[in-house]
Amino acid sequence: MGIRLLTNEETRRSDPNHPYNGMDRRRATRFDAVEDRVWLGWWDGEVFQTLGALLLDISRTGAAVICPDGPSETMDAWFCVVGPSVSGGARARVVGREPIPERPDQIRLRLEFQPTCPEDLYLVALGMISTDWIAASQGSALAQVGSK
Repeated sequence: MGIRLLTNEETRRSDPNHPYNGMDRRRATRFDAVEDRVWLGWWDGEVFQTLGALLLDISRTGAAVICPDGPSETMDAWFCVVGPSVSGGARARVVGREPIPERPDQIRLRLEFQPTCPEDLYLVALGMISTDWIAASQGSALAQVGSK
C-alpha cells in the first residue's frame, strides 16, 4: 500500500464563487489518509464535546474529516488518529464546514493546523509508522533521561 498524492483537481472545492483556476490553493501537499479513524473534540460552552470522525486527507498544514456533527467555523478543535493505538493530538482551526449531498447525515470539516501538524500524527495518518513504535521510542528516551 503506497501513499497517494491528491492532485489539484481532486482537492479543489466545487464552489461556483471560487472557480478552479488550475492552481492549488494549499501551502502543503495533501495526501489520502491510510489510518482514517480519528477522535475529534471541541469546547461547546463549558462542555468538551467528542466524537469519532473519518480522516479523508492530511497535509502538514491541514486536514479534511467527515463527521455527523462538529465545531462551527473559526472554532478550535483537537484530534488524534486512532490506528493500532492512539497518536498524539493536534490543535486545528475549523476553516470550512460543508454539507455532503450524497451523505445528508454527515458534514465535511476542513481543518487548518495551529501551527502545523505534529510529526507523529502526520506519519501515523500516512501509515508510515505505528504508534506502538512512538511509545517504545519515547519510553526508551525517558529511561535514558534518568540514567547517567
